[in-house]
Amino acid sequence: MTRFDDGATPKADEQLVLAPESTPWHLYPMQGAEYQDYRNAADDLLGPYPERTVETFHDLGLSDDEIAQYFGTSLRRIKRLSEGSKRSDRSPSLRDVAKLVRAKLFDGTI
Repeated sequence: MTRFDDGATPKADEQLVLAPESTPWHLYPMQGAEYQDYRNAADDLLGPYPERTVETFHDLGLSDDEIAQYFGTSLRRIKRLSEGSKRSDRSPSLRDVAKLVRAKLFDGTI
């Protein structure tokens, strides 16, 4: 029997061997806490890294009020996230890099 024989049936003494990619896999249900953590991360409109999201929207020129309105979340949360993204150990934001590039290209001063 070849794999191209559609009408062929295995003989009684033949044992069917499944390829590794065709073996059944098992689903294990998540525990309640795991599911809740997954749901909270998936339901967050700001994504898995909300500080980075807020920082990106700031780089695009939006204010905290505009970001809060866009995502339909509280202004207090956006302000808290934007304060966290203003740490000194972070790399320069896109806006800072754009200022440096503009200065170098157009007037030579910052």
